[in-house]
Amino acid sequence: MRKYSCVSARGISVCRIAALFVFFVVICLVSSLHANGAAAKDSLQVSESSSGQVDVSHANMEMYLGEVNEIPIGIQNGKVKDINVSLQFYSDDGFLLASEPVITTDIFYHSDGSTYIKIIPDRTGKVMVSLVVFFMDDSFKQASFESQVQIGSETPKELRIMTGQISGRLALHLKGLLSQEPLTTQAMYQYLDRPAYLTAKEVDYEVISGGHVEPVIDLDKDTGVVVARHLGHVLVKASFKGLTAWTCVSVERFDGGWHTLRR
Repeated sequence: MRKYSCVSARGISVCRIAALFVFFVVICLVSSLHANGAAAKDSLQVSESSSGQVDVSHANMEMYLGEVNEIPIGIQNGKVKDINVSLQFYSDDGFLLASEPVITTDIFYHSDGSTYIKIIPDRTGKVMVSLVVFFMDDSFKQASFESQVQIGSETPKELRIMTGQISGRLALHLKGLLSQEPLTTQAMYQYLDRPAYLTAKEVDYEVISGGHVEPVIDLDKDTGVVVARHLGHVLVKASFKGLTAWTCVSVERFDGGWHTLRR
């Protein structure tokens, strides 16, 4: 049986047809991408508000953990539909530590006509607040400002120690991966629909040894990390603004198995 290649008459015909088909597909894809890109660009140009203005020059005020903070936001030349607010927390050297869920809020008015929004942060520290203000004409304006969240005068309703383990207590091993674990303390505030996170330095930790001669654990009060030292059980007490929370910490001998189910 005779074989054909691209240099044969039949092969040339097949190759040309294939090449034309591929070329046609590429042209269609490029045209589609160009058209979509242009449409997206036009859409952004239309949506970005050219008249409505957002003034956040007076917004970089201190905020307080778990409290309703009224942040002054100036609005000119537009009627606001709603505002998306996102909070990102950074370390002092600029590393992103956490982001709060984006919330949608209304614009509020003082008796003198000045406008503001309400923000209830769930942790302390340096924060970048980003706003997307949507106007009634379906346009929008973006703005951002920096702030600092501190412990305020509000007392939480409840205090919790979170161990990250299903049992609610902290089970450690003398050796291996489970020889140390961090404790996380959360505070439940009246106006906050989620837990507020406290740093170890904001909480007063106390280890109740129960008469053990050798220390069962070491607890770093700057980081909240618990390190196993000897076999036994102890209680850990966390105090914050007059509230207390407790958890049990046990140190077991590691025999190569997994005693503790983890989330």
